[in-house]
Amino acid sequence: MTGEKTAAVERAGLRFPTRLPNGAIIYVGFVAIFLFFAVTLRDNGFLTVDNQLNVLRQTAFVSVMAFGTTFALSAGEIDLSIGQVVALSAMVTAVMLRDQNALVAVPAGLSVGIVTGLVNGLLTTRLRVPSFLITLGMSGIIGGLSRWITNLQPVPVLDDRYTFIF
Repeated sequence: MTGEKTAAVERAGLRFPTRLPNGAIIYVGFVAIFLFFAVTLRDNGFLTVDNQLNVLRQTAFVSVMAFGTTFALSAGEIDLSIGQVVALSAMVTAVMLRDQNALVAVPAGLSVGIVTGLVNGLLTTRLRVPSFLITLGMSGIIGGLSRWITNLQPVPVLDDRYTFIF
């Protein structure tokens, strides 16, 4: 009887996977780590809504950078300037928030990232210079530009609505 059922299930294409699909181990590992900390830190507020929002806020920019880097890596290239670009974009946004509202400051910061990525991409494709060298050089240029604009002084963000959202 079970042999007939097995044959019928296979003919219908209803097989259950006997192993994890490729790449699923990452998600299983993430869930295992999360469960480990949820159990060991349950009395310390790990599963509270405030803590989970805090974790999401702290990892959001790294997730966005990783998502963008995926495209460069899938094309066989690498972007070494991404950390400096994010820092410059954040710094431009903070400087713009001194005199403008968030509707002007956020697009200004995003445009810095877009322009830098466009310059990196054009230099890499048009000049046929390896992206490793272009982005390494751009990282130094952007780092120096950030230091020059702020004169090595901190730039506080005092807009409560902006800090609540971002």
